Amino acid sequence: MIHQAPIESVGHGAVGVARIDGKVHFVPDALPGSVVRFEVEEDKGTWARARLVDVVDPSPFSTEPVCRHADECGGCQWQRARPIAQREWKRRVVVDSLERIGGLAEPPVSRTRQAGSSYGYRNRMDFSVRAGRPALHRRRSEDLVALEECPVLHPLVETMLGLAGLGELDGFTLRAGIRTGDRLVVIQGDLPDGADRWGVPVCRVARGEVESLIGPPFLREVVAGVPFRITGSAFFQNSTEGADVLAEVVAASAGRGGTLLDLYAGGGLFSCTIGRRFDRVVAVESAGLATDDFAHNAAGLDHIELHRSRVEDAGDVVASVSGSTVIADPPRAGLGRKGVDVIVRADPARIVLVSCDPGSLGRDARLLAEAGYRLVESVPLDLFPQTFHVEVVSTFVR
Repeated sequence: MIHQAPIESVGHGAVGVARIDGKVHFVPDALPGSVVRFEVEEDKGTWARARLVDVVDPSPFSTEPVCRHADECGGCQWQRARPIAQREWKRRVVVDSLERIGGLAEPPVSRTRQAGSSYGYRNRMDFSVRAGRPALHRRRSEDLVALEECPVLHPLVETMLGLAGLGELDGFTLRAGIRTGDRLVVIQGDLPDGADRWGVPVCRVARGEVESLIGPPFLREVVAGVPFRITGSAFFQNSTEGADVLAEVVAASAGRGGTLLDLYAGGGLFSCTIGRRFDRVVAVESAGLATDDFAHNAAGLDHIELHRSRVEDAGDVVASVSGSTVIADPPRAGLGRKGVDVIVRADPARIVLVSCDPGSLGRDARLLAEAGYRLVESVPLDLFPQTFHVEVVSTFVR
């Protein structure tokens, strides 16, 4: 049965929310403000999941996409939405998660802050291969879409889409240092014939170890005026301009002086930038490539110490720096009960939490509230324009 209804709001994952007789229907790819026709695919009783059939009346927030693959590729979900609307929807999703999952009434969420350009911002992307071309998954499918272009990529990365021999790979990662001009290809599989003519370094990562195949297995980048080495597929922010803004917002929340406890420290983004404002920095990170990069990036900063450990196993280290300021940048799943329990052992006066998923932020906010911490402010950052993804910097005080 086909239904017709206006899309009233947006839910996480770029799903439009429509109501029929009070019942919520989640319609993927439908923009708020539009009137659409949809078919129910899964009825859960109190709510339903639907498939968009067509748009009867377009949203006033709609625009024409830039990319030729916009309606089939799953990499971007909101190229048909104006950037200013995307930022407001992301703020609403954060508010909803803090209210519904976090149990917080009227959470203090600021306007979403733009963090760089709307296109040409990505310094890294992971690809599959289809028909010899770089490929991403088709929207809401396991099928692949071969790409001729990708406008969200920085030009230094997008120019590598046409490298010869990519079809011989199982998959690969393209990344670049926007401030340095460095480029790097991380491959899955054997080195293709002719890769020596790519003109860029090539490496392979297996079981946490990096293997240099052509040139150095790392690139250099500069964030907030600080140089960083990034090895192979090691995690680093995928937008250099976004990393600048992220460091700026976290710094404003963290303050200065005393001891900084940097949890899930990665390659040292916060320790090596914001950490310069503190008397002592104690960092915890477990990933091998990231800890090696951290040691390199923090060389000469004698007030920084790195503990190579999972945060969940670092309770004694954390407890030894009681009263410190905490910056925590956990994976998408968030801190969880174990992460919160470890942080509480430090009895910090201030916690700055960087969340890349609104749902995990809601869960962590509830756990922190139960542990005696109050949310002062959440700042959504639009690090990934044209997608539903949102980074959130939240400040909690004891």
